[in-house]
Amino acid sequence: MIVLVLVLVAACGQAPGTIVRRPPLSIAEPMPPGMVPVPSADASAVPPECGPGGSFDPYANSLRPLVPQPKPGAMPPGSVMDEIVRRGRLIAAVDQNLNLFSSHNPRTGSLEGFDVDVVKQIAKALLGNENKVQLRAVNFTDNFAVLNSGEVDILVDSITITCERRYRHKVWFSTNYFESGQRVMVARRSPYKSVNDLGGKRVCAPVNTTSIREIRDYSAVKLVPVAVAEFSDCLVLLQQGQVEAVSSTDSVLLGMVRQDPTLHMSGDRFTREPHGIAVRERDSDMIRFVNGVLEQMRQDGTWRQLYGTWLKGLDGDGVVPNPPPAQYLAGS
Repeated sequence: MIVLVLVLVAACGQAPGTIVRRPPLSIAEPMPPGMVPVPSADASAVPPECGPGGSFDPYANSLRPLVPQPKPGAMPPGSVMDEIVRRGRLIAAVDQNLNLFSSHNPRTGSLEGFDVDVVKQIAKALLGNENKVQLRAVNFTDNFAVLNSGEVDILVDSITITCERRYRHKVWFSTNYFESGQRVMVARRSPYKSVNDLGGKRVCAPVNTTSIREIRDYSAVKLVPVAVAEFSDCLVLLQQGQVEAVSSTDSVLLGMVRQDPTLHMSGDRFTREPHGIAVRERDSDMIRFVNGVLEQMRQDGTWRQLYGTWLKGLDGDGVVPNPPPAQYLAGS
């Protein structure tokens, strides 16, 4: 006992040592499920063709149709279209969660929508049968990669035509096959009347879309961008109250509003966006053929019929607009 006391006394008499304090733990706020990092604004990543002084026109950047347009089943030998005819089916990449454009019908299990019907028209022009189609599901995280991998012939995914996409992904876009513009979608009970009411609020859009970049760069008020993989993820986050709004082209938002009537679009368009079908840059004969099909759809009323089936109401109650006119690259 005496020895123990002496040891304790000796220990207590030593000079206190320096206590090394650990830095405070840094714990990032967890992202709700489905969220991904917002892409940064990196000017160095912009293709040189799209820099200052560039002449890219999204409305007139495509190649003129073949003259004459080949008949179904009789494509020019050695062309991409001839390969498709020999295979016996067109392989197209489409979304699977984009209501009104390409989404699963729960009764049939099949993909259906405006984009799917456009694909069918291209298949009919190639093979004489609109059902000779194989659809490959993609989203905005992998759509161009799938196209350039060679797994599919065309990409039909409600894609806004931009210079960066044209040259970064080395694709040709078709002529403008429908036009829309970016708006915001909010809960009907919310107080937000336009995008300018959302300063400091979370606004959702899929990563790799023009929409998330518009949210990030919007200058009238500072928005808080929230990026996700799928449009459907944005819808869920809004329904859960984890974001205040979803912002995308009103054609996409229309599909969400029809899924959930407690939501509505608010305010006017703040962008103007032409949309195109994409093929690999080396497949210039294919984009000429696709443009020929689109031109035929404009002339024979098919375009208005499909638009009326899927997108009627986008331009006002009961309104079915005329198709956007085709414009082509000078000298093509």
